[in-house]
Amino acid sequence: MVSEQEIIEVLKNVVDPEIGADIVFLEMVRDIKIDGNKVELTIDLTVPGCPLASYIANDARERVLSLDGVDDVKVYLGAMTREKLQKVYEKLMRERERRMRELQNQS
Repeated sequence: MVSEQEIIEVLKNVVDPEIGADIVFLEMVRDIKIDGNKVELTIDLTVPGCPLASYIANDARERVLSLDGVDDVKVYLGAMTREKLQKVYEKLMRERERRMRELQNQS
């Protein structure tokens, strides 16, 4: 049987194209449920009505389906609260600052 950690690892390859970061880093994935060979998960989009929702959901579904022992995947879509979105924005800014410092140290 597949593990939650295996699912999380494969979902790190699903990138939100508008933001350019993976959905695990962006804390968009929640409620992973495993029942034998069936997996259900929820992806909270950064904005309700995101035009790329189906792209993100399909990519996540296909990547989880690629795991051994998974035959069925259901992806539910939600939306982040303002508080969660603010937390993710702050995380993105910290990561940007970290990368800037790394580039400065390389020069």
